[in-house]
Amino acid sequence: MQATDGSYAFRYTPSAGFFLSNIMDLSKPATTKHIWAQIEPYWEHRDLPEGQRFLGSVKITREATEEVLDIVSENLGRVGAITLNRLHRRFGSDDSNWVKIVTFALSEYAYYDEGENGYWDGLCQRLRIEKTQGSQQALQQVIWQGVELLGLVRSEKANRYVSTLWLQSGIPRQSLEHFADLIQSLDYDWWDMAHADPVDLAQLLCDVCEQKFPQRGKLQTFLKSSCPEDHEEDIDPISGNLLQGLATVAHELERRGESPECLQDENQRNRILQHYSLPSTFFLRSWDSLIRVLTPRPKPSPQRSIVSFRKKPLSLRLDLEDTFDIQLALPAQQVYRKDWKTLQAGYCQIPEAQWEGDIDFGRRTLEIPELHQTVTEATDQWTWQLRSHNQQVLWEWHHDGLQPDQLCLIFDAETGDVRSPQQLALSSEIILFTPESVQRQYSDGLEIIDNFVPCSLSGWRGHWLQRTGVNASIQLTQGHQKQALSWLTAPQQPQLQGAKLKGRQPTFLDTPTLWYPPLPIGKTLNLLIEDMDQREILTEPNQQISLPPQSGWLAVDLSPWITQPGTYSVRLWTTASNWCTKFSIKQIFQLQKDNLSRSIEVKNQQGISIEFPYHSQGSHDFWLSTLTFRNLWPLEERQFLLSNTKQEIVFTKNASSSGDMQFDLACLRDSVPEGDGYTLDYFSLSQEREEKAGDTSDEAQEANPIEKNQYYLVRSKEHKARFVRQMIEHKINFRNWEKFLKCAIQCGDVSIKCEASKSDCLSDIKWICLSLKKELGMQLQIISQN
Repeated sequence: MQATDGSYAFRYTPSAGFFLSNIMDLSKPATTKHIWAQIEPYWEHRDLPEGQRFLGSVKITREATEEVLDIVSENLGRVGAITLNRLHRRFGSDDSNWVKIVTFALSEYAYYDEGENGYWDGLCQRLRIEKTQGSQQALQQVIWQGVELLGLVRSEKANRYVSTLWLQSGIPRQSLEHFADLIQSLDYDWWDMAHADPVDLAQLLCDVCEQKFPQRGKLQTFLKSSCPEDHEEDIDPISGNLLQGLATVAHELERRGESPECLQDENQRNRILQHYSLPSTFFLRSWDSLIRVLTPRPKPSPQRSIVSFRKKPLSLRLDLEDTFDIQLALPAQQVYRKDWKTLQAGYCQIPEAQWEGDIDFGRRTLEIPELHQTVTEATDQWTWQLRSHNQQVLWEWHHDGLQPDQLCLIFDAETGDVRSPQQLALSSEIILFTPESVQRQYSDGLEIIDNFVPCSLSGWRGHWLQRTGVNASIQLTQGHQKQALSWLTAPQQPQLQGAKLKGRQPTFLDTPTLWYPPLPIGKTLNLLIEDMDQREILTEPNQQISLPPQSGWLAVDLSPWITQPGTYSVRLWTTASNWCTKFSIKQIFQLQKDNLSRSIEVKNQQGISIEFPYHSQGSHDFWLSTLTFRNLWPLEERQFLLSNTKQEIVFTKNASSSGDMQFDLACLRDSVPEGDGYTLDYFSLSQEREEKAGDTSDEAQEANPIEKNQYYLVRSKEHKARFVRQMIEHKINFRNWEKFLKCAIQCGDVSIKCEASKSDCLSDIKWICLSLKKELGMQLQIISQN
């Protein structure tokens, strides 16, 4: 039946009995097909790509929704004690329509829910079924089957079932007006909220609601479901995603000088919003209460970023910047708990990271900087603790460790991010670490860039691998245990290309070029470019680019919008796809060094200065030594000679970006056979070797530790460790200069100007490197080759 407002309305009365036995029995496939066929035409998102459909876009009346809930209630009441097997026996395993109907009904209840005792309690009461662990689990499985069948947007986080249902409509109906009041009370401008982390926004909403609207329990229940508890580090920030989308809409309206009232009409609103860069998980079923708050907001002075007092989790990473170690990393964060006010002192520490700090009781916060710890031993779980002055545990962070039978650790070679075997397609180059006892077998389609990458984990070694084909595979074997890794090519995505410095955040030396994958047919894309430093949008409203059909990649020139160094965001989207990336351009800096003289200090673990060459007659004390070098150049390479009466080896090590170097001699224990005594010496690859270059005396030849056919470990800019047959003498290594240059740029210590003309780049680099030792205060100009 057609309702007066144009939406669909069912005609069903549960007490009549006739419809239930002859028409509304969900155990009959013809009935479920008939019911779903009447609902589906009113689902606006049914033709969108899978994963972008919201079930809340079904346009039916509240009365019709109640009738669907009554139908589901009557049918579930016939099942008895609800389990998934009983549901499938009653309604059929092959009939998918009853799953769609139940999923729709549960989604509608999530939107209209007026209960105060939580979703599952209220739902079971509405459906007149007993709430048990079995009934809840069965309905959860039905929800997930329905999400799969209908191609709905979903949550993958801790409370994924209820979160997914709430996502379908945006926010519960009863909380819309209160949610609008909450947004109105926030003291941030639209730009801040549109570019903040949704998790931080979710926590901000929850904190402000608790402070300013403590009596609004239903809204607080919804907001708390979007925030992690102490034991949860991964949860879907539904309220944060909603606020971010609304802030984006409000900022666009302000930029275009348009009134929020233009969103009142649904058809006009849909046309307007398709030109806005909105999160893919943003959907709002009702705008009536929220349009009033989308007006321009006064700019706070000074502008401040949004920071929430939430615990950010530990992560595992490979430090490609300095040490090349596997590390546990804790992001910078501000934390606070109410019960800390009972503490007698503010002093606290995180022993695992060797960090100490003080709780600011006035501001009620504890600021923790970014911390990291090198992983040297395998364990099933890594735990960091925040301890008070009396060793009370105030907070804990956990990260899953290595299982006893785990055969590998995988890291992206560009960013250092850890990769699971299922995430291999995200990387084109990886560093694969395995225990020394594991045998590796590689298929065609990959190349071994480096077959010896040292590992901070005791007893592990790494290979640097690049995928060269569409598909590749890796077979790992340890005794009777085997593991197969499939390394497939990910779907093609747009890419930025240019003179790039490798690291966790993309950094270019000039404006990069955007390359779009091959197109069988032409496409028009929305384009948005933002200057994150200046807080402004560089493209025009409704900016679009049209790409013709092309069998190869298409270049999009970004230089009309990006003309100077800074941090930028580029987004391309259509109704079916959304791609975004952030990057930096660092170009204009001055290289300055006040003091060219360096006095390199070397100390052992007791802080005692060590003289070089370092001699030791006993092996035990020698291998237990830990040496620390200070006052080196950032990322400088030093060559070391380790010898005894039987053999000698030569290897190189890198200083950190701060000019420090530390290593345990124990890591070299297996490099030379046992001897009566050991000698360790070092010299610079650039200076000391050049000083000896012209000396051909017998004494100089004997002092020269470089021998033919000797293996040496050399690290390049990307820290790819590789053995070479002989050391290159009297030359400055181009990759070494790149490495130094990368650090200097990131520290703001060097001036670079990229020219379009070509030159002998290696000659220029060599000249600059030779000059650096004598005159570090000069202005540098690099002429790069394409």
